[in-house]
Amino acid sequence: MKNKSFMVIILASLVIFIGLLFSIYKVVTKEKEVFYASGYVSLADAENSEKVYFTSGTSYKRGYGKEVIFKDADNIKQEVGKYNFVFYENKSINFLNDGVILDLNSIGSSFVPYYNIKSNYLIEYNSGKYVIDSTDKDVVIDNFIGRINDNKYIVAGNDLHLKLSSSEDLVSSYYFELNFIDGQTVKIDSEEINVETISEECYILVGSDIKIDLSNQVIFYGEEAKINLSEIIINHDENIDILYEEPEEEVVIPGGNAGGSGSGGTGGNVSGDGSGEGAGSGSGEGAGGGAQYPEYKVETVVEYKNIPYVEFISSNVNSHKMEFQFNVIDKNSLITGPVTVRYVDLKSGASVEKEYINYTGTLDFTADGLKSDSDYLVTIFASYVRNNNIYNNYSMFQRTFSTKELGVSLEKDYVTNDELSYNIRIDSDATFTEGVVNLYDKDGNLISSQTFENKGRDLNVTFSELKSDTKYIVKIENITGGDGSIVVAEQKTLKYNPFKDGAIVTSPVAIVNKKDYHFTFEIGDIKDTDIAISGVVYNVYEKDSGKLVKSIKKETLNSFDVSLDEDIKDHTTYYYKAVISLNDNEKKIDYETLASNDFNMDVKASPTMRLLQQELLLIH
Repeated sequence: MKNKSFMVIILASLVIFIGLLFSIYKVVTKEKEVFYASGYVSLADAENSEKVYFTSGTSYKRGYGKEVIFKDADNIKQEVGKYNFVFYENKSINFLNDGVILDLNSIGSSFVPYYNIKSNYLIEYNSGKYVIDSTDKDVVIDNFIGRINDNKYIVAGNDLHLKLSSSEDLVSSYYFELNFIDGQTVKIDSEEINVETISEECYILVGSDIKIDLSNQVIFYGEEAKINLSEIIINHDENIDILYEEPEEEVVIPGGNAGGSGSGGTGGNVSGDGSGEGAGSGSGEGAGGGAQYPEYKVETVVEYKNIPYVEFISSNVNSHKMEFQFNVIDKNSLITGPVTVRYVDLKSGASVEKEYINYTGTLDFTADGLKSDSDYLVTIFASYVRNNNIYNNYSMFQRTFSTKELGVSLEKDYVTNDELSYNIRIDSDATFTEGVVNLYDKDGNLISSQTFENKGRDLNVTFSELKSDTKYIVKIENITGGDGSIVVAEQKTLKYNPFKDGAIVTSPVAIVNKKDYHFTFEIGDIKDTDIAISGVVYNVYEKDSGKLVKSIKKETLNSFDVSLDEDIKDHTTYYYKAVISLNDNEKKIDYETLASNDFNMDVKASPTMRLLQQELLLIH
């Protein structure tokens, strides 16, 4: 009896121990996931673009950090970031991290669904549509946009066309990955392209009605802006959770299944699939195999070859020169001709190309004589053959580089009616060695020229003996290393000031005309060659009280008649002062004359004019 109880305890302990092993094994196998078919992980970020290929049935696991670990098609261990997408040979897609997708074809409707996507969900491409299995109702989508982190999106579907700012041609693909680097730059990756470009005038067309504007990051339906990409939020409360349908797991202890049938003792039978009742012994034949992963269908292994790509190493760009280093990675010798670097001035469209016949090792590229403060689109491309398919001028790298400003500027020092003086401000990091300051008239004729050197300090240049009230153009050009780069300033010399340096003018006078019963106001001849005088105000004052009784505005200094009225009356003595306004192209100046002679209609003598030489007073 004791022996029987002891055996029961032993058997119970053994069952518990085996159950524990089962549990541990199940947890371990659950930690591993499997790529259900051959394909690649697209490693696309702000700096690099690379595709890591794997074969069907390859298992992968998640590390403790942000990496996903697996062995690639060459059986080399790879650790990739989790904020990436998986693309299978049949166009199915996986997110390596939780994200969100939006059904683009619903943009024009009243309800736009956002679906939470877990990292184990397979977005399966089937008969021209994307299908996500669900225990409730399968999600079927024609075209979608997904988001995996703050700056990274994916657009996938059947009718996608990309318009780049640098080209009028449309690029087609079943997916485009989008990395928004800043407000003006976006990096785009797909099956055959990887491009970093300015986002202005860059968009993706989805069918005939939907447009994704990459500059403003807005989705349009027709002409109507519908959704900003920032509104696509991962794990938002209003997102729809998909009740993902995973097939029942079949966990098999490594070593194989018991095959055939066998008879045992009183314990019962052990069936060929490894299940049975009671304890017993059996014999049979079976094929040993490892643990299975029925949640994904394992297809025939297809060997993939890596396509060529560029490993960008470093770059240095100043105001007139662009330098960078790169490696061309062609593991399987697919490239059939030279590797070409082309750079395009995005403003003028002018392009220059350089070919590399020998592209092994680190390659150096230099472009000198560039325009300052300009954008250049650099493309590295080559033709290659893979699986008997020819890919001509395949773009392995594309990025926009911006040259810096020259680091030199013109600042007006002073201007007179016959001189222009400028300070040449030079930045401490300016790289040019010398330049020329040229003075042109308005028709582009060279008037004067002065050469200067960059000695790390500011300079001054003055042009003299110029014409007054004349437009001149000042340019810094012929800058060493800065082909086509110029700094331009336009300036008019001042108008000739007839009152400059205390010039004397005949005193204003009032002439009494008793015959016609009016007064004539007259100011002596003033030489206003540049028509600097813009107006005159004649202020009439009562002699005894000094009270201003009337102001008369005129545009010129021409004499004019003043009749008696309710302000200027008979039997009263008056005088006037003239305020002359002058604009010399830079500022407005008011000059006030001294008082005129006294005048009234009681004068019995013949009209007279008192001519005195008086200086004008500058009042502001």
